[in-house]
Amino acid sequence: MRNLKLLVLSIAAGVCIGFGGMLNIMCIANKLNILGGILFSVGLFLICVFGFKLFTGQVGYLFAKENKLSFLKELLIFYIGNVIGAVGFGSILRLTGILENDVIENVATELAQHKLVRFNAADSFGQTFYSMLILAFFCGVLVFLAVDIFRRENIHPFIRTLGLIVCVGAFVISGFEHCVADMFYLGFSGDFFEAHALNALVSILLGSTGNILGAFATYFVVNLATKK
Repeated sequence: MRNLKLLVLSIAAGVCIGFGGMLNIMCIANKLNILGGILFSVGLFLICVFGFKLFTGQVGYLFAKENKLSFLKELLIFYIGNVIGAVGFGSILRLTGILENDVIENVATELAQHKLVRFNAADSFGQTFYSMLILAFFCGVLVFLAVDIFRRENIHPFIRTLGLIVCVGAFVISGFEHCVADMFYLGFSGDFFEAHALNALVSILLGSTGNILGAFATYFVVNLATKK
């Protein structure tokens, strides 16, 4: 029963990230890129307030857990739920006909193209493997900081909320790669995603790896800085 609850909360987190991703797409379509980065934080804000389970927001705390094996199992549930929520939400939105708007379709396709790694230099889309890892690493840093700041009850609620918004806005505007957000973008992009499924799978796995490494590194640095 507990695992089912965690799965539902993880799916909810994936949908929330989809909300943020959709807001970002709409802002880019209206040439409001910076606003899109800020509004993307709505997703993580809802996750933190309601206790939904976002893989990238939780994985950094692995080394703080006494029962690491049990938490690893929970992280797997979080990841699966996030995939279902983010990709599912993107796929459902495609059914509404929103992609019939040429501007929105172009933005969605361009974002999806950028989120893929290319297998060879002849590919006309995507980025290199090491680029994905680096960009995902720094996203992992900022997402961990956003969540960790928000969790600190000794900080004024306004500062905690502002810290979350700033960190999320920073990674979106900087073009860093968040694996769950990429799941939404790829799921929403439709035919492009289906035509490059293998690229998408490799991209998500690389992005997830970078996010994990960034979160781990930041946990240790923050723990070192705050340890008395």
